[in-house]
This record gives sequence, structure tokens and C-alpha cells, in this order.
Amino acid sequence: MSYRYMKTGLLLCLLILCLTGCIGKGRKGKEAEKQNVEYEICSEDMLPDELLDIIEQKKERRFKLSYNTSKYTYIAIGYGMHSVDGYMVWLKDIYATDKACYIQCSLVTRDYVEGLGDEAKSMVLSEASVCPYMVIRCSRLDKSVAYYMP
Repeated sequence: MSYRYMKTGLLLCLLILCLTGCIGKGRKGKEAEKQNVEYEICSEDMLPDELLDIIEQKKERRFKLSYNTSKYTYIAIGYGMHSVDGYMVWLKDIYATDKACYIQCSLVTRDYVEGLGDEAKSMVLSEASVCPYMVIRCSRLDKSVAYYMP
């Protein structure tokens, strides 16, 4: 194949990539899409009875669920039963994009929380428990919820 044909083919490929948008925006473009989600920590008396029943049935195993009412979206995450109490759920991040609401949390111990700064301590949402779970409430979301809970 001649050099001329290779050069033309390469230019044609670059033109196609540019026209179809296959060259990504990079990390900065994705960061700009993030929107803060205002939420509040829910105690049991703030939860709808149906949601409380669902959590009661599921709390001995790991679970994640979202529950919508006409006004709110409740996001619940549980880490299942543990042999000892003292575990808590720590919310690391929550944000929304045009596609979904993203939530990241971890299971931590009371000792771990004691080593955190005051700002980080405020993100620990659940009481120490044998079956730790947390529920947060935000304005109704008409999008899916993506969970990251290692």
C-alpha cells in the first residue's frame, strides 16, 4: 500500500472520530456534570411504614434500595448481620448527574470513627449496630440510584 493511501486513510479515520464524538471530553467534563444532592438523615419515625417493613425483612443481609413517595426519595443501604455490634455506615459521597444519583458509603467501626475529624464524623449516618443500615431522604428523584458499597 502506498504512503498516499495510508495518509488518506488515517485522515479519514480522524475525521470520523471527530464527527461521531468518540473522542471523549476527559475527566474535567464529567466533574462539571456533578450536582449536589441535599439530603437528611432519617430516624425510624421519619420513614413510611411500608419502607420500615421492607427494611425489617432485609436488614439481616446486605441490601440497597430506593423508595419513592410523591414528595421524597428514600435511599437505604444495609450491611447485614454481624457477630458483634459497633459497626456504622459512613456516607462518603452523594451526588447526581443527568443520568443517575450516585451514593458511596462504607462500613466502619466505632474505633475508626474516633480517629476521624469532626467534619468526617458528621458523615457517619447510622447508630452502632449488629445490623447497621442507613436511610437518607431527598427530594423526589426521577432517575435511578447507583450504589457503591465495598
